[in-house]
Amino acid sequence: DTEYLVTGKITPLERQAVGYPEPIVEHKQQQKTFKEMYKNQKSKRE
Repeated sequence: DTEYLVTGKITPLERQAVGYPEPIVEHKQQQKTFKEMYKNQKSKRE
């Protein structure tokens, strides 16, 4: 489905059917955390 290609979301049934595991890291959350840490470090330097 095009939505899955665009969003990267795969239904549990499809994951099970092809043996594709759940991601270890939720990339959106990881990026949000990294950006907050970077912003905090940058503001401490100024």
